[in-house]
Amino acid sequence: MLAVIAVSMTCCNSPESKIESMVEELVKNYLYVPDSYDPIDIRIDSAFTPYDDPEFRQFIVKASKKLEEKNRDLEYCEMEIESDESSMELWEDDWYSRRYYNNAKEDYAEHTAEKEEIVNEINDIKSEIKERMSVSPKFIGYKALHSYRAETNAGYTTIGTVVCIFDKDVTEMVAAYDTEDADYVVFTDFLEKINDGEIDLGI
Repeated sequence: MLAVIAVSMTCCNSPESKIESMVEELVKNYLYVPDSYDPIDIRIDSAFTPYDDPEFRQFIVKASKKLEEKNRDLEYCEMEIESDESSMELWEDDWYSRRYYNNAKEDYAEHTAEKEEIVNEINDIKSEIKERMSVSPKFIGYKALHSYRAETNAGYTTIGTVVCIFDKDVTEMVAAYDTEDADYVVFTDFLEKINDGEIDLGI
C-alpha cells in the first residue's frame, strides 16, 4: 500500500501534472464562467531559446511593428522622390520657371537623403532580428499548448487556446499567451513570413 501511495504522490508531483494544474488555474482565473471550463487537449514540450524566450517574443513584436512603420515611411518617401523627379523634368528646359526646378531639385535631394536614412534603419532592424534568431538553442524550461471550451459572458460556448511557458523546475509560469491576442498573431505571422521568404533578412 505504501508503494502505491508513493507512486501516486510521484505522479501528482510530476512536471506534467504541475503544468496541467497551473494552466487550468490560469485559464479559470480569466473565464467569465469558471465552472464551465472544459479541457480539450494539452500538449507539453521542452522550451528553447530563442523562439520560446518571452523576451525574444517581445522583441520580435516590437521590431516587426517598427519594420512595418519604416517600410511605410520608405514607400511614402519613394513616392515623393518620384514626384520631385517629374517636377524637375517638367521645369528643366523652361528658363522662366527655373525657380520651380530649383525647388524641386532641393526637395529631391532632401527626400533622397531621407530615403537613405530610412533604408539604413530598416537594415539595422533586420540585422538585429537576424542576430537574435541565430542564437544557439538553449533549454529554458517547458511549454504547454492548451485548448479548452468555456462559456462566454453572453452564454455561448467558445473554444480558446493558450500557450504557457514554465521555468526549468516548473516552479512558476514565466509567460502565457492567448493565441487570439494581437501581439501573439503578430509574432507568429512575422516568423511565417520570414520562413516563406516574404521578409528577407539578408543584408
